[in-house]
Amino acid sequence: MNDTNPTAPLVSAVDVKVHFKIAESFLAQRLAGATSVTIRAVDGLSLDVYPGETVGLVGESGCGKSTFGRTTVGLLPPTAGQVLFDGEPIWGPGGRLSHRALRQRAQIVFQNPYSSLNPRYTVAHTIGVALSARGVPRQRRRQEAVELIERVGLSRQHLDRYPHQLSGGQRQRVGIARALAMHPDYIVADEPLSSLDVSVQAQIIALLQDLQAELGLAYLLIAHDLGVVYHMCNRVAVMYAGQIVELAPTDQVYGSPGHPYTLSLLAAVPGRRRRSKLSISPQSSRRWSLARVGAGPGGPGQSLGSADPDSDEPTAAATPAGCRYYPRCPRRQRVCLEQEPELKPATGVAPAAASTGASIGIHLVRCHFPGQ
Repeated sequence: MNDTNPTAPLVSAVDVKVHFKIAESFLAQRLAGATSVTIRAVDGLSLDVYPGETVGLVGESGCGKSTFGRTTVGLLPPTAGQVLFDGEPIWGPGGRLSHRALRQRAQIVFQNPYSSLNPRYTVAHTIGVALSARGVPRQRRRQEAVELIERVGLSRQHLDRYPHQLSGGQRQRVGIARALAMHPDYIVADEPLSSLDVSVQAQIIALLQDLQAELGLAYLLIAHDLGVVYHMCNRVAVMYAGQIVELAPTDQVYGSPGHPYTLSLLAAVPGRRRRSKLSISPQSSRRWSLARVGAGPGGPGQSLGSADPDSDEPTAAATPAGCRYYPRCPRRQRVCLEQEPELKPATGVAPAAASTGASIGIHLVRCHFPGQ
């Protein structure tokens, strides 16, 4: 992990909501009385990414991670809220940062390196399109493409190849080179390792870290592999059902998770007890043990019974009025059903500090009974 001491966020998402309205077919409306459904992919998410740091965004599939990442680089407009890039809004009537300027400073590396590359373009053409968008004269593009492709660990011979002639790791390196062609300050890495072999994953991780150290890049790393997140990220944001449920420096999230969902993610890592980097403190393990279901902070008689993982789970189209993790939580109480918890400091910090730049080092948890 890299140590950073930022003064102001490079990217700042403020209460961002991204909703999609899905209209039923005319036949379904007429015959079954169906109505349109609103998908709440991102539902009130605030997050800052500072220059030179890596923020990990983790959570199960469908929780809205990729949707949020694409909103921060200008690919998806928010339904509500605002995204600021270097203090300038990029969406809405007050947006002063043009999308052309944003493209030069914010880029994305996609999950599938094959589908993100045009199969009809050679590597040189793919990178050349990005260089053209940056305004590089035609006579200089070949040389810059050579420099970029060599920077990501390939040779100039790869420039004249098509995507199907490359391995998965080579394609992902081309995707990284294409992003670097714009000279960005911020890159969203959307599951950049999930389709690669383990040995190739290690090479891509090392490449991303070297580029960050050399160019001072800020990353939003969207990932499922908690081992990769631990080694690459300064901070970790845990996302569930469109919201952040925990946000803290990496060592705090892995050492003393405050939200039961975070603990369940860590507990699901194969062999975590044999991997000291992913171990959970004994205090946290005892406090959130599934064997203690029903022995919540409310005392005897206050628990609402065992949590059923498959019982009324929230979806992007239907969220409960209270805590969204309520149906799956082993320590749920009556207040969890009736009142939605706020994302607030876990312990010992004034709530006002959560809205300031000091929040980069604060452990925030969206839970009525954080495990601290």
